[in-house]
Amino acid sequence: VDLSADTTVEPDLLRLIRSVPPRDSFPHASYYIITDSTKVVLNEDGSFEKEIYFLAKIYTYMGKRRLANYKIYYNADFQKVELLRARTINGDKAMPIEPSSINDITPPEYSDASIYGNLLAKVLSLPAVSESSVVEIHAKIKTGKDAPIPFGAMEVLVRTEPSRKTFYEVDYPKGKKISFLSATGAPKPTKKPGMLRWIIKSYEGVNYEPGTPPLREVFPTIFYSASKSWADEAKFIYTHISPKIVLNDTIKAIADSLIKGKKGKEILSALLRFVQDRFTQINTKFEYHGFVPHSAAEVLRNGRGDSKDLSVLLIALLKAAKIPAKPMLISSYGAKIFNIPTAYQFNKVVVSAVLNGKTYYLDPSSQYAPLNFLGPAAGGYALLVDLGTKKLTKLPADIPESNMAVYSFDIGVDLDGRAEGSVGVTASGVPGEKLRKFFRYKKKSQIKQTLQDAASKVIPGAKFDGDTIFENINTNEGMASVQFTIYAEQYMIRQGNMAIIWFPELPFELVDIPNISLDERKLPLFVDYSRKIMLQNVIKFPADYEVVYAPPMQNIKTPFGTYVVSGQYGDYSAVYNIAFTLNKKVIKPEEYIKFKELVKNLHKKANRIILLKLEE
Repeated sequence: VDLSADTTVEPDLLRLIRSVPPRDSFPHASYYIITDSTKVVLNEDGSFEKEIYFLAKIYTYMGKRRLANYKIYYNADFQKVELLRARTINGDKAMPIEPSSINDITPPEYSDASIYGNLLAKVLSLPAVSESSVVEIHAKIKTGKDAPIPFGAMEVLVRTEPSRKTFYEVDYPKGKKISFLSATGAPKPTKKPGMLRWIIKSYEGVNYEPGTPPLREVFPTIFYSASKSWADEAKFIYTHISPKIVLNDTIKAIADSLIKGKKGKEILSALLRFVQDRFTQINTKFEYHGFVPHSAAEVLRNGRGDSKDLSVLLIALLKAAKIPAKPMLISSYGAKIFNIPTAYQFNKVVVSAVLNGKTYYLDPSSQYAPLNFLGPAAGGYALLVDLGTKKLTKLPADIPESNMAVYSFDIGVDLDGRAEGSVGVTASGVPGEKLRKFFRYKKKSQIKQTLQDAASKVIPGAKFDGDTIFENINTNEGMASVQFTIYAEQYMIRQGNMAIIWFPELPFELVDIPNISLDERKLPLFVDYSRKIMLQNVIKFPADYEVVYAPPMQNIKTPFGTYVVSGQYGDYSAVYNIAFTLNKKVIKPEEYIKFKELVKNLHKKANRIILLKLEE
């Protein structure tokens, strides 16, 4: 594409650019959106076109980094991009992009997904971009009538950057019904026969805050779909996935060998584990790669696949074992699913199987997931891909114990301050996945080094003593656990007739602690799944000492979690237990201060120390 003649800055455009507020009007912003316009046209034959126009004034170096190499994603197998304008405006001069600066690349994040089509990013490397430039992009993305993606979208209209005007229009044949929804503060659309139009003006933007929920739950978002109901959407996806679930003799033979001698849930676990262990997981996105998987036989031959591919293979294996199963769409990161029939709200395919009248959920693309473990998706909604589907499926909610880590320390200390003892870690759910990753498929030397690193975290300078017990590390079922022994030359710190013992630190960070670094929040904090941490400390100190200070017992209960401390001191030992739970996925800004106080208990030094005194 040669746009070299596109050097004129029209007077109206120049006036618009000159009206942009100065940088100090939006100190948090990296650029200011002058116009962000999208127009989607659905044609009678099912093809559709998306026209975008983007005009923005750069404020900062970060804004320059974000916009100097503008990317348009598309799948070349069923989409084409027509570039109408791409240029930089500095002052009253426009510098169009050079043809050599327009390149199609495979996005690095999808580099291993070439078997799902020719996904490309058209990278527009704009000329002479500075921290005060204006970037102008105009393009059309045309999607063919037989594309393996349904017409519809989930679009976040505005995000953190301020915007003068954001415009989104959907045009469709008159007489055709389009489902739509405005959510999270998005305005209601202007409606005319064959047209929906959303406009947001003078959006102030917001400062980015860590731990923000999925964008659809924070920023104005719209949904639209050609499907009238979830039944229509499920049918569209079913017609693409179902023909690929085909048995052959090889698949039957594999299933027979895997389930031989097994009963009930053991059959499910064996087939699930085969797919999890033997096949490489590939990252794809429905919006770009569509909903057409490879056949079960192709997946078996390829040795890799995305979530829909691996689900197809697992369903075929279950079918060979005479266990009915269907694909199911979930949001693996726990995003809210709105009741508007567009599958773009989901990002992953799992399997729903029925055995002896009970439903089980199997995730073949999560290597360490046991039966019925769906991570942050638990408690949300899913779409069962079946011709009989009429509504969304409510998934079972998790409880804090579903994602739990229990740390046990039994440490003895002598008069010289030396320590030795055992450390135990038991985990389920997300923490269980993390613990298994530390040790499964590792060489002995790697395991030894991991345990030595863990010992030195428990007590600075401590050494791994060599004794280790593993349980359920090489299986995905049950609680994963590891127990090992350590010793340290210096643990108890003596000062005259006084001594200090710090409670042991965690050997493995298995439970994510929400980010509470901000003094206050304007956006919600996303916790994403329930969790529980238990610390069980038994510290045995010399008989010559008595306890003069120990952390107080506490029982703090809030709507979003608890912090409970129990224990006893005496007889030359201290037993100190902490139970910390979080049971709410989203913390509102007005709840944040109390939530922060709850979490801070885990880090308070006064809650982690024992002060001893020599008995006279």
